[in-house]
Amino acid sequence: MKKWTQVDEAMSGYGFPPKLERKLRIIFAITVVASLVEHGLFIGVEYMSCRGNNLSEALDRFLMFHYDYVFALVPYHVVLGIILEIVNIFSTISWTFMDLFIILVSLSLSARFKQVAKYIKFLVERNVLNKNSWQRARQDYTRLTNLCKDLDEVMSSTILLSFGNNIFIILVHLYNSLQKPLEFGYLDEIYYLYSFICLLVRISAVALHAATINTESKRPIYLLSTIPHHRYNLEIDRLLLYTKYETAALTGYKLFRITRTLILKITLAIVIYELVLVEYLKVESY
Repeated sequence: MKKWTQVDEAMSGYGFPPKLERKLRIIFAITVVASLVEHGLFIGVEYMSCRGNNLSEALDRFLMFHYDYVFALVPYHVVLGIILEIVNIFSTISWTFMDLFIILVSLSLSARFKQVAKYIKFLVERNVLNKNSWQRARQDYTRLTNLCKDLDEVMSSTILLSFGNNIFIILVHLYNSLQKPLEFGYLDEIYYLYSFICLLVRISAVALHAATINTESKRPIYLLSTIPHHRYNLEIDRLLLYTKYETAALTGYKLFRITRTLILKITLAIVIYELVLVEYLKVESY
């Protein structure tokens, strides 16, 4: 945060990115509401499968059904079940916050890259040759690229965990939808459909917003390439070389860069898993 504050102070001449605060608030509200609805539907489905004669019996059935893998190893106790449920709720909140954090940080950084690209576009269109103006553009772009690297050092493990967790849950949903028939009517259908759509939207939102950093950072390359060669100066040359050979992008623990092609690769992997699973279940049914 200290380094980001320093960058904001150095780039105070650009002003605060327009409509950024509104976007952040809207995305935060939509994500939280969607997660609450999903968790509410999950509780409803679990309750329908664990109904009892009274609240105590229903609670016992719910906890034993939901945490059967724990109570297969240790004796059941309602207090332990409640503790496990509290841990599960906090895990769900952490999962939501993790994705939300990546989206909000990516939006904020890409908005700064967009401001620099807009400034470079202004210099190109007005045929500005003043070295100080181009030096400012180069220094601001360098600041943002270095900030992106610093953020990646801090966030790369969180990004890997986010993508791994989302993909795993999507695959589990696909497996359960093919393996188990829905037993409790419309509520199950609504939950599975809503949950699956939310997961797809969530992982797409994380990937696309994080990829916007890379997209916006590459925009100056085209703008600089339109400048006639006789108008080049040392600062323009340095900026062009820097934008071409420096990559501004968040990564998943250095294993993959988040660019727009990543969402296609994830989609392809999920489709391949689905096809393999369908073939496996066909063979198993014979």
